[in-house]
Amino acid sequence: MSFLFKRKSSGYWYIGYYNESGKRINASTKEKLKTRADLVHDQFKKKNNKNFIPDILYFNDVQEIIFSYIKNNFTTGTLLIYKSTIRKLNSMYGYKPLKSITLIDIEEYKSKRLRSVSPVTLNIELRTIKSFFNYCVTFNLLSFNQLSKISQIRIQETKLLTFTNSEINLLIGNISHRKFKLIVSIAAYTGLRLNEILHLKYSDIDLDNKLISIINSEQFTTKSKKNRSVPVPDALVENLSVLFSDTGTPLLIDSDSYIFSVDGSSSYDKSYITRKFKNLLRKLKLNDSLHFHCLRHTYFSNLSKLNVPINYIKELAGHSSIKTTEIYLHNFRQDLNNFVSGFKY
Repeated sequence: MSFLFKRKSSGYWYIGYYNESGKRINASTKEKLKTRADLVHDQFKKKNNKNFIPDILYFNDVQEIIFSYIKNNFTTGTLLIYKSTIRKLNSMYGYKPLKSITLIDIEEYKSKRLRSVSPVTLNIELRTIKSFFNYCVTFNLLSFNQLSKISQIRIQETKLLTFTNSEINLLIGNISHRKFKLIVSIAAYTGLRLNEILHLKYSDIDLDNKLISIINSEQFTTKSKKNRSVPVPDALVENLSVLFSDTGTPLLIDSDSYIFSVDGSSSYDKSYITRKFKNLLRKLKLNDSLHFHCLRHTYFSNLSKLNVPINYIKELAGHSSIKTTEIYLHNFRQDLNNFVSGFKY
């Protein structure tokens, strides 16, 4: 069977199919609109009425098709995970046709990978492998997904790592670098992800309405691919106001420039901030297991303790699924257990 895919470099939609010898053919629809490309594809299918799926396809035959789809529909980070995972699997089983890779092979893959990565990382790879093979079925590159029953590594549930209120104040109070202090403050008072903070522009800050907008752009995409706005607590408004003049315009810089940047055109490096934050934790002799993302966990855990409805927290956090948000509800329940454990009449 044939399938449609878009080449981002040209913007045109192509029809991909395999001939009877298993060779992949790409034919341009000469259309940039998906609706018009669908019509061309329908005509192609009527003219070439075949349900042929090649018997022998290898990773190298199909991976660029799947990678192209991921690139067009998900974030750059997701694409990197797919590329990294599939190339590792390819290095072990690239000599085998896709349909010949079995659950026994995956168990061997697990054993090998566990020598160098954590169970959490391995589970991400296992979900990626299962998804990759599902896409192969979707694009008629496989007749079925023989890896649909991949089992993940069991991981013992642990308490969510969060900061105490005094630790948050200690952190912020010991930062002298103005913009680094603001990055940490925004994370602690809004729960924004570090990448979202680093891609904030002056135009995303609305002090009159006390809102920060997280907007998708060519350089940045949110994890859910959705724009959202989050409220700014009064405690953060004063810190943000130093970026603007009395008239609300950015100080000495264009409103479309990045706030956390040396030149306004490119944001700070994410790893630079995480390293700087880890050094601060060690300087203050705080739990070494804590990290920057724990600021986000702390904010939403505190909202949960304040009885903010879980669906509100989901929207503020930018989660695609309520199941992701439920980790904060679980943390709240653990605290409740501690509160009532000594209760008696």
